Amino acid sequence: MKELINEINETDKVLDIGCGKDSPLQYIKCKEKIGYDFYEPYIKQSQNKRIHNRYVIGDLEKFNLNEFFDCIIALEVIEHIGKQEGIKLLNKIEKITNKIIITVPSGCLNLKPQKGDNPKEKHISEWENKDFVKLGYKTYGLNGFRWMFNIKDKLELRKPKILFKIIRKILKKQIINNPDYTIQILAIKNKGRKE
Repeated sequence: MKELINEINETDKVLDIGCGKDSPLQYIKCKEKIGYDFYEPYIKQSQNKRIHNRYVIGDLEKFNLNEFFDCIIALEVIEHIGKQEGIKLLNKIEKITNKIIITVPSGCLNLKPQKGDNPKEKHISEWENKDFVKLGYKTYGLNGFRWMFNIKDKLELRKPKILFKIIRKILKKQIINNPDYTIQILAIKNKGRKE
């Protein structure tokens, strides 16, 4: 969360693709926050929390906004569409922003949607650090090394959890600098505005 705040805080206009019901943008200062999601129940929950200034209902695979944003985030989103569709989406949003911030699970996590979740919560594509490096992103590891987790229907720290929380805190710098081995990847692309 701290990394995200540092990258976005005080930005003028942010598009939150796949904003869901509980976006971390609620903790970040921006002049204008736009939530984009296809799942109306999540949009309504987000509206009730007043996380974004406005909302757009739309499908990722048919993304067609053409206004300019200072930053676009897609946190835990592109793994829910096919790999080629994900790359097309990244190419589209690159044309309408100076900064892109993506987070994805590293590799394949066959997590099942939980009761009450968006029906498209299922993971369709697998993303690795090398995918983002190849596309020109700077990457970082997040949330711990894979061996720290049990991956079944949901993702949980191994037991005893307190021990793995302490290990994760001690190894924070190694986690950030080794995205090939972490459970989650943060990918950032900064670029100049194209008009």
